Amino acid sequence: MCKKLTHWACFALVLALLGGKTATADLIAHWPLDGNYLDATGNGHDGTPLDDPKFVVDGEKGLVLEVDGNARVMVEDAPDLNFTASESLTMTVWVLYDPSLASSGWRSPCGKGRTAPGGDTSYLDTMYGFFVSPGNEWASNMGSLGGGVGPAVADEWHHFAFVQDGGRNENFYYINLEVVQSGGAADCSTPGRPLFIGASGSDTSPFEGFGGRISDVRIYNEALAGDALAATTLPLARQTEIIVTFSDLDQAGEVPVAGDYQPSELAGTGITTTWTGMQQFNDDIAGEGLRDHTVTWDQAVTSVYVYTENEGSIGFSTEVEVSSIWIFQDSWAATAVAGYSGGQEIWSVPADHPEQWVEITAGAGHKIDSIVAVGGYSRIDDITIKIPATHAATDPSPADGAEDVRRDVVLGWKPGKHADTHNVYLGTSASTVNSASADNPQGVLLIEGHTSNSYAPDLILDLGQTYFWRVDEVNAAQDYTVHRGKVWSFTAEPVGYPIADVTATASSSSAGQGPENTVNGSGLDADDLHSNESDSMWRSEFGDAQATWIEYQFDRIYKLHEMWVWNYNVELENIVGFGFNDVTVEYSTDGTNWTQLAGVPQFARAPGADGYAHDTTVDFGGVLAKSVKLTANSNHGPFDQYGLSEVRFFYIPGWAREPDPQDGATGIHPDLTLNWRPGREAATHDVYLSTDEQGVIDGAVAPATVTEAGYDAGTLELGETYYWRVDEVNPAGTPTVWQGDIWDFTTADHIVVDNFESYNGLEPSDPASNRVFLMWKDGLGYGTQDSPPYSAGNGTGSIIGHSTAPFVEEQIVHDGRQSMPYFYNNSGSTGKANYSEVAVDISALGVGTDWTRAGVKTLTLHFYGDAANSTGEQMYVKINGVEVPYNGASSDLTHGIWQPWDIDLSSLAGMDLQNVTELIIGFKGGGGSGVVYFDNIRLNPATETPDSQAPDDTALVAHWDFEGDFTDATGKGHDGLAFGDPAIINDPLRGQVLEVDGDDRIGVSDAADLNYGANESMTITAWANLDLADPLSGWRAIVAKGRTELGGSTAYVDTFYGFYVSPGGNWHANAGDVWDDSQPAAGGQWYHLAFVQNGPADAGYFYIDGELIATAGAGSCDTTGRPFFIGAAGTDVDVAVFESFKGRIDDVRIYSYALSQLEIQHLGLAK
Repeated sequence: MCKKLTHWACFALVLALLGGKTATADLIAHWPLDGNYLDATGNGHDGTPLDDPKFVVDGEKGLVLEVDGNARVMVEDAPDLNFTASESLTMTVWVLYDPSLASSGWRSPCGKGRTAPGGDTSYLDTMYGFFVSPGNEWASNMGSLGGGVGPAVADEWHHFAFVQDGGRNENFYYINLEVVQSGGAADCSTPGRPLFIGASGSDTSPFEGFGGRISDVRIYNEALAGDALAATTLPLARQTEIIVTFSDLDQAGEVPVAGDYQPSELAGTGITTTWTGMQQFNDDIAGEGLRDHTVTWDQAVTSVYVYTENEGSIGFSTEVEVSSIWIFQDSWAATAVAGYSGGQEIWSVPADHPEQWVEITAGAGHKIDSIVAVGGYSRIDDITIKIPATHAATDPSPADGAEDVRRDVVLGWKPGKHADTHNVYLGTSASTVNSASADNPQGVLLIEGHTSNSYAPDLILDLGQTYFWRVDEVNAAQDYTVHRGKVWSFTAEPVGYPIADVTATASSSSAGQGPENTVNGSGLDADDLHSNESDSMWRSEFGDAQATWIEYQFDRIYKLHEMWVWNYNVELENIVGFGFNDVTVEYSTDGTNWTQLAGVPQFARAPGADGYAHDTTVDFGGVLAKSVKLTANSNHGPFDQYGLSEVRFFYIPGWAREPDPQDGATGIHPDLTLNWRPGREAATHDVYLSTDEQGVIDGAVAPATVTEAGYDAGTLELGETYYWRVDEVNPAGTPTVWQGDIWDFTTADHIVVDNFESYNGLEPSDPASNRVFLMWKDGLGYGTQDSPPYSAGNGTGSIIGHSTAPFVEEQIVHDGRQSMPYFYNNSGSTGKANYSEVAVDISALGVGTDWTRAGVKTLTLHFYGDAANSTGEQMYVKINGVEVPYNGASSDLTHGIWQPWDIDLSSLAGMDLQNVTELIIGFKGGGGSGVVYFDNIRLNPATETPDSQAPDDTALVAHWDFEGDFTDATGKGHDGLAFGDPAIINDPLRGQVLEVDGDDRIGVSDAADLNYGANESMTITAWANLDLADPLSGWRAIVAKGRTELGGSTAYVDTFYGFYVSPGGNWHANAGDVWDDSQPAAGGQWYHLAFVQNGPADAGYFYIDGELIATAGAGSCDTTGRPFFIGAAGTDVDVAVFESFKGRIDDVRIYSYALSQLEIQHLGLAK
């Protein structure tokens, strides 16, 4: 005990003195062993477990590796794990010795080279590693060191370090930072032999196995000492790759799977998920018995269930790799599964595995942000994702392997999560960039200790040169560990670019061998090697009396660099010799006046074989040309016939290109800087910009002259199309001006104040954390005074955000993926004020304080209410303290539909709209509570178009409004007949409505205008409120036409149409080809349901509360002879109610045309 206290007292003293920066070192390999065997450096030295090593939770170290004398981890040999006597290295490890697990012989916690592949245990004295000796002493075998150094103390953590300083010819063995052995440097190189953790080997059977716990194995390519060595005893501030399997999809209390469902395995990862169109499912729900998965993974009773003809999805808050997902597909409605990133399909698996559990691994190696399942009844379980390590620099710009990189390159990367500074290396030698370090920069260290994640080198890249670069991430105090980056590469722009638009004509041609073959790539493979097929070449006509020539016309004048030639290459070319030999080359800018090119070489004879590479290059030396003519003076044979396989022209770029914004871009922010890739010889740039296209074309617009390839256009007008061109100018060049192309872009029709897309649920300690309530200050506040960030709240009844991460709303959104939930409580009962306000600092939003620029006239807020909200509340905003009340009805806050609120900024008399600093949203006056969602707060040039419009009620076929009876309000005779005892009651929100209790319904006789073919259009809508206390179970029909027959028959026909609550508790539409039940049906609140069929367009739509939920093709809705029911699916027999609903129903309508979404939304607002 005394010795243990002495050791750690020394440790504490050493670590307390680590106040200054330690020497930097390159971390070659790092195995944290905290749940996986991966090399956390990203250098690829990942381990392979042998004989079942375990991860256990240690009270001191957390998750660590435990081995029992047999288990071990093998790491394949690699050059950077071998060191000569002149090279330096440091190897460190934490070890806890447990003799009860392995008590005899030599036992190695880690080492390199003791055994060779195939179980070879022959000894090499160049191995290096740590040991417990047969006499139970700590021992070494590395470099010049060996033998025991003292008793191996069990059941205590010890820190081992082996350090070799090749330059100084020194070796040291440290235990708990104390030198216990030293000697001269020696060879530590065992090529071909692996490294082992937990044993000396081997790959076939355990050899010199260790018993105990192991953690944090590291290898550096430097000799660490002092503070730097002491820092290796500390955990690295890094996050390794995390592998997560969602195996708890059957947890109680998490049904249905919805947007707020977060698998417990994601805790602490910072990643959240969004579940749409899915629910949990018991495999025995149909009484068919549990599925036998016949595999060894999770065989839980329940799993996630995709139950839709359209799609269910799982969205991730950041890109992940879905390496495995298990799915069970029913034979009659199997589901296809795909991975998406940014809306683009990355991988997919078709629906071809019915009636069996299948592991899908198509996503391995691909980064996605959502999984989408499309089809029918399918179950999903055990989803395994990989989250990439965040300690090293990633996502290089230019991308790794990029070509045609600008010569004024700006290097960028995504920094490691805990990086404090960055060391940037750049050079033309991969090996030099790979081996350089801060202590040995080798001429390629651009900058050390850089604080930004981008860097613009003070150099111009050489044309066509390939460069290699690396970014090492350096931790902050106190360890200053260097996380070595991967070596990336890119190639600078070439001297010349191929001309794409070339037209060829010739003096004559043989049949099927026209001149176009020389510029259309025919006969060339992906490696630019030409075939010997004659129909991919040009050949002149036999016996052509005139001189043989071929002419090439370009789409514009180019500054020509060179021409590549593939000569005529048929199989018998060595005999016929049709290929060009002596050639006159002429060029012209106008096609009339020609100049002969000097120094043209003879064209080499083609081999007449497949795989022919171009073998003649003609240097044009930068001449200007729009046309080039090749005249054959001779060929390589005796015949008067000539030919070529392919030619390619390269030009030197003189004009501006690659505009930013891209040509034709829309939605461009009005605060704009124009950028472009400059012409190579440009000294200055004349920029023409105007909404007058012809003025830009003619140059009538006054240009702005700039010296850099960028122009600050200031603030443009919203919703305008602008035209621009850039002329590249060099008085010393030829020509002096390269006139640019005409480009255009259109500015956005609004400026975003906040669209709520940037917020997340990350912990405040994470640099990327951006919680919505930290921006929009509410009455609840956050944090504590002792744990910033902290806000005591503003004393009102407002709360921003849900109670769990990511706090924003992910289901009810205006567009995009997120909106802001605003909970208000104006009762004063919580000790808060009897009103609610939230405030945002305009400068923090980045929208700009000048709200008069770009033609702004209106502030628009989009809000979405809730049926349970209190009535009588006054919504308002304050802009710089000036209050503006909502000018609509207070009841608008109870509508579950997105509504715009437009505020005319010109009405705010006396306000300085050029210096807006604060925006407040509030509720007052009603004393109640509720929730309102906000999204897409914008500055507009004018009032936004209303989100609804009234439908044409003259096209109503039937309308049951339940205003005192069950009659058809259109007067067309579709009056209802009561079965059971349906009642008309007074609802506090909707007035008189129909109430049914599970055995009641309204029957309506069949009529021709209630039936529709697949080529006809119709709309059916209804309001429904599911009973909260007793919602019943099974299929529950709100309305249904044709589900049953007269006389009580329930024989099924697939042309019936109606709205249901499904057995899973979701709203369901079955009409035409629409079949969807993806949205939960909460009890106790009103929902507006709508089905629309546009027969001529072959389209069907399902809406809930005005929001489009599902689309499909048109289908027959004709059930002639079958009745229509409200409150159940049938029947007309009093005692035989079928698929009945319990709750309230109102305002059932059928139209004879396809209503638009705006018309549907109008009905969704109606009381």
